[in-house]
Amino acid sequence: MNIIENYLLGLSSTKARSVCYYLSRKLKQAKIFKDYSKNPFIEADSSLPDEVVMAKTKELFFAIEGAESMTADRFDDAAYSKWMSAIFEFEKGLSANSTPTARVQDFLNRDV
Repeated sequence: MNIIENYLLGLSSTKARSVCYYLSRKLKQAKIFKDYSKNPFIEADSSLPDEVVMAKTKELFFAIEGAESMTADRFDDAAYSKWMSAIFEFEKGLSANSTPTARVQDFLNRDV
């Protein structure tokens, strides 16, 4: 089991997918965060994610930095790519029924 699986074990697919999304944003913004200072949890038109998603994202982000023995703003392209690929691979394995379309389909297919 890899570090991402360890931290996201037990979360619903929807929450795990949200953590992957915000974790990707944090990693992408790491090099420019000091200058840019945009909060990766704030979207233009939406509310903040729930506390579990924010906490797990932060925990996992710091665990990744620990695994690399450096802050994310110092990651080279290889380290950045390695973690983005790991996030992508983990997310690919999540249940498809966490997408809005799949949830509607599940609702329509339920036994009434």
